Amino acid sequence: MEVPLHVGLEKPPAMDTYDGLTDPDDHIKNIEAVLERPEKRQGVGVKLR
Repeated sequence: MEVPLHVGLEKPPAMDTYDGLTDPDDHIKNIEAVLERPEKRQGVGVKLR
């Protein structure tokens, strides 16, 4: 049985590994932007039986 995930629970977008050719600060800022998405910080509710 497949059940769709709620918005924000899906797999985060793939991020490129740092290749050393660009500004490392920009790379870190991109990672932080993905991790700080508000929908990723919400709690998950479950119903226990």
